[in-house]
Amino acid sequence: MRPKSLALYTVLLLVLLGLIAVSAYSLRQYIRLRESRRMVEEQLTFEIQNILDHCRDQILRHPDYDLGAERAFLASFAQADPKDQLQDLGALKAFSQELVEKLLFRSAGIKPGDSRWDEAVRYKSYSPNGFKDLYDQLDYTRAEAIAEAPWITGDPAADRRIVELAVGRGYRLRQQADENALVTEGGHSLQEAAMSAWRELQAAALAEGVSLRLVSAYRSVDRQRRIFLRELRRTTMQYTGGEPDPQAIAAGEADRWIGEVLRFSSIPGFSKHHSGYTIDISDPSKGHAFTDFQQTEGFAWISAHNYLDAKRFGFIPSYPAGAVRQGPDPEPWEYVWVGRDLLLVHSPHGQ
Repeated sequence: MRPKSLALYTVLLLVLLGLIAVSAYSLRQYIRLRESRRMVEEQLTFEIQNILDHCRDQILRHPDYDLGAERAFLASFAQADPKDQLQDLGALKAFSQELVEKLLFRSAGIKPGDSRWDEAVRYKSYSPNGFKDLYDQLDYTRAEAIAEAPWITGDPAADRRIVELAVGRGYRLRQQADENALVTEGGHSLQEAAMSAWRELQAAALAEGVSLRLVSAYRSVDRQRRIFLRELRRTTMQYTGGEPDPQAIAAGEADRWIGEVLRFSSIPGFSKHHSGYTIDISDPSKGHAFTDFQQTEGFAWISAHNYLDAKRFGFIPSYPAGAVRQGPDPEPWEYVWVGRDLLLVHSPHGQ
């Protein structure tokens, strides 16, 4: 081969090798770009799903409000093509933020710019039946479900009728604390976590000039039975002038006064106090009875902004006004500890 031909072939070979190298580099860059784009799309898709779940959760926590338009928007967005979802992510974020503001204003009377907005947005808000649903789904530690209704009067037929009336109002069997796990202070016993949270709640109220006192805490099934029977006897005497008659109760002839007792007193086995996570509180500063708690500064403080100061320490109202079939009439003085972590919002968008 001639020297010139050899040189030409060498140049061509080098050019070819260069083209191959450039093509290989371009291919690698293309693959990296596609992989990077795929990862970004996966992250955005994950974010979309999180926002959708978060919005659905907000709606579920407010079953008392008409949120039909919001439900329709979420359903439509969830059914859209993934590419369209990615393009409309900004609209979804805006919807999520608007939903936050709407529900906090509706439930807590607070809006962006208000003095406690930044604090309120950190905690989940609930409508009355949302609070009720939250508690009914709880499964406490150091407490076990009561499987069967305990005896009440000792007469099986009478007891069945009383339980039937109680369940009809929304009472349900609750959990029984492991009494060995309770701590006692000032004559009242609670689960350790609930007692610690109560102390912190009481101290926070006092720091703001509000006096709160613990009236009742853990109650055993036997104690609740005594309370119910005492109230049943008192109410029966008021209506009939006589003692409760098991036969009359079983026949449904005492339904009226049993119903009166059930408005404010649980039957044994059906009280939230059995768990050791429930408290009755009062504000003694003006001499009000604890049943008049709603008229006090203490109630105004603890219930403000959807019970924000209760939620800060893991408490929610036990029987809020507006909830249906929850057992007794609303009890502004009773609160249940569910844990602060359960009430915190775990979302970059708040609420």
